Amino acid sequence: MSYRELRNFAEMMRALGYQRLVSVENFRSPNFPLVASTLYWMVQRYDPDIVMSDNIETEEARVHFLTKTAEALLNKANIKLNTKNLYMADGHAVRELLKVAKTLYAASEAQEAYKAGEELPDVPSLGTKSKDIRVARQLAADITDRGARLHDLLGHENDVKQDRQAALRFLDTISSNLDGGEHAHVRRSVDALVERCKEDIESAKKACDEYAADERALDAKIKKKKNELERHEKRLSSLQNVRPAFMDEYEKLEGELQKQYSVYLERFRNLDYLQAELQTYHAADKAEVDEHDRNLKRMQKRLREEELRILRGEQEPVGSEASKKMMDDQPRPTQARPSQRSQRPRDLDSSEDIDSDEISRDSDSDSVSLAASSGAGSGIDELDDDDSGDSLSDDGASSRDFSGSASDDF
Repeated sequence: MSYRELRNFAEMMRALGYQRLVSVENFRSPNFPLVASTLYWMVQRYDPDIVMSDNIETEEARVHFLTKTAEALLNKANIKLNTKNLYMADGHAVRELLKVAKTLYAASEAQEAYKAGEELPDVPSLGTKSKDIRVARQLAADITDRGARLHDLLGHENDVKQDRQAALRFLDTISSNLDGGEHAHVRRSVDALVERCKEDIESAKKACDEYAADERALDAKIKKKKNELERHEKRLSSLQNVRPAFMDEYEKLEGELQKQYSVYLERFRNLDYLQAELQTYHAADKAEVDEHDRNLKRMQKRLREEELRILRGEQEPVGSEASKKMMDDQPRPTQARPSQRSQRPRDLDSSEDIDSDEISRDSDSDSVSLAASSGAGSGIDELDDDDSGDSLSDDGASSRDFSGSASDDF
């Protein structure tokens, strides 16, 4: 902001009659109350009917005041103000205030000149200027179109020149010799054109007559269709009011079908429930059989380990009471299995006594000990084969018992 603008604003406000003396030093630092006061005074000076609030206590009130003031000046005086510069309230705000001050100062000078008797210069209105601009644009468009059309016509001038000269010669001949053949030619041409026009008129009349006949035929068809439609509507209404003869039987059968459907739903639900219960029962039975098989395999493994220890001399045969007790504690799927298991320890004891006697008699020689060890290995293999056969027979018996029990339950 220059010093000259500050001085001009101060002088203009003094000339306009502002109640406070505005100095150049007032806008060295932000002074929003002075900016708001001068702006409010100038707006009221321009148009006293503008209603606006002068409350600037809060930030929102200041923003509202500047916004309303800028809108009022833009609508009334066509003066656009920068509200950001006004809110700064320093030299930048003076530049915006100077726009309004210049307008008011020019109006006051014009009023003084009018009072002094001086003639005011004619100022053209904006509407007249806009109208002149519109007319000028239209004229420019017309000139462009006509110039293009003239250029096209001049391009065809060489082709049309001969025809034009022939027509001129023909007209000169007719005008100079009224009784010549040219008049007869013109008369024949005119008569031919008249006849052609008459033929066109006759064909047009025939087409009109045909269209009228088609229209009458279509009207008759439309009337006939309307009568048929009314007749069908009456028949439809009569059929809707009459109750069919088979309606009673239909309602009776529909009621029976509803009852049968209810019975079907009930039985289907019962069947679904029973199938679910049967699946649950089979799952529980299968889990029990699997647990029993696992217990049998565990018992067989323990017996095999105990027999191996007995054969290797790690434990006396009499010490197998713990294993017998463990076997008695395990569940048996059938009645025949305990007898088979009870016979096996006696056979194992006899075989163990025989092997132990041989080992004690031949303990001095290495060859005899090697033979005893090989015999023990073969005995272990035979025991393994016997155990596998017993397990297979036990599994077969358990499977047969399970199938028989499942079939009885079902």
